[in-house]
Amino acid sequence: MALPRLVGAQPASPASVYLDGSPLSFEHEVVEVNGYNYVPFRNLFEALNVTIDWNPSTKTIIGQSNSDTLELQIGSLTALVNGKSVILDAAPFIRNGASYVPLRFASQSLGLLVQWYSAEKVIRLSTNYVTLNIKNVLGDKVTNEEVSVRLLAKEPQQEPYSLDHRQATMEMTGLLPEREYEVSVQVKDSLRFIQPKPFTFVYKAGMQVLPDLMLEDAPSDLLRGTVTDEDGNPVPNLTLMVLDENAGEETLNKVNTLVYPDEKGRYSLPNLIAGHRYNISVQKLSNYRAGEPYPDHAYPWVPPFTYKPGMKSLPSIVVPKAQWVGNIALSDGIISAIVFLNDEDGTQISHSPYYGGKYVLGGMVKGQKYRISYMLIRLSSAAPLDQSPLWSAYWFTYDPAAPAPDLPITPNK
Repeated sequence: MALPRLVGAQPASPASVYLDGSPLSFEHEVVEVNGYNYVPFRNLFEALNVTIDWNPSTKTIIGQSNSDTLELQIGSLTALVNGKSVILDAAPFIRNGASYVPLRFASQSLGLLVQWYSAEKVIRLSTNYVTLNIKNVLGDKVTNEEVSVRLLAKEPQQEPYSLDHRQATMEMTGLLPEREYEVSVQVKDSLRFIQPKPFTFVYKAGMQVLPDLMLEDAPSDLLRGTVTDEDGNPVPNLTLMVLDENAGEETLNKVNTLVYPDEKGRYSLPNLIAGHRYNISVQKLSNYRAGEPYPDHAYPWVPPFTYKPGMKSLPSIVVPKAQWVGNIALSDGIISAIVFLNDEDGTQISHSPYYGGKYVLGGMVKGQKYRISYMLIRLSSAAPLDQSPLWSAYWFTYDPAAPAPDLPITPNK
């Protein structure tokens, strides 16, 4: 229950406290004592609309909310929460005429969610939230690396509320009473678990926990595919996106599914529908950041397929190694680019996002003819982002000894 001790040679600056996104002000600043953050109880209770009773003779603080009662005594490690005795790790105290209480204990006892962000030294308190625990069939929580959770408000007339978390226990904050929300869970280990279908719930004031979500084991005859490089080795840090091309535009957010191949490069696709056409694209090859080495591979093009019952396997995807790393010079309000590589017949071989002034292509064979085309994205004064494509193309015969061309370039006729 302790907030981590803040260590440093100089006296630590006080943490900032936010309630449902708004900063809380205190008559006396937040103090940290032996690893615990304390706040003046009166300011905290008044912000929470908690009825306050102070007994000066016994130095006892009583806070009464709509659903909870908290009783603390100055200097005592024993508290009462809804009439039940609880042992504290840190006792309330008086300093400079103000009575201080341990923030985490007091807030949680009154039904709040407490989140500590050590890097920013920020404590966030939330009144309207729910917690979702994701477990496997044995009742054990899955690991943070196995799932990604998304929350989306259902009402189209209001601004959608969306939140992504990669953790097996998810606290969803900022909810509005009587609003319907949709929760979708992306399973990273698609060979181990069946992808669960999205579910909805209506948030009620005071609701704190959703029923546990149990992941079902995948069947032994699961349809599989592979994602490897040209030597048959799995490619690390890779994410696939699957699009159901038969789904209507209004349900697009439900059919864009992220899939994460396992350490051997194997993957499976959830909830395939017979007769539907699916498009698989590599969504992420690496966590590239400016100044880091460029990826060792290029993004491949994967032919769409139509799912038919009785299929023996899913597409085998080959991720080509990087052969060309070229420059893209952006100017005149152009902010980004997407580069495509096609063969002589027009089949796409690979493509590349904008890597901070560079593009990465692969999959070429010496002596064969190819075309580079690219779409530029311009920032205009008429709209924040004008995505009208600015196309250009460049034909060439691949020579491994030749340098990658700089883009934009004057198209060859």
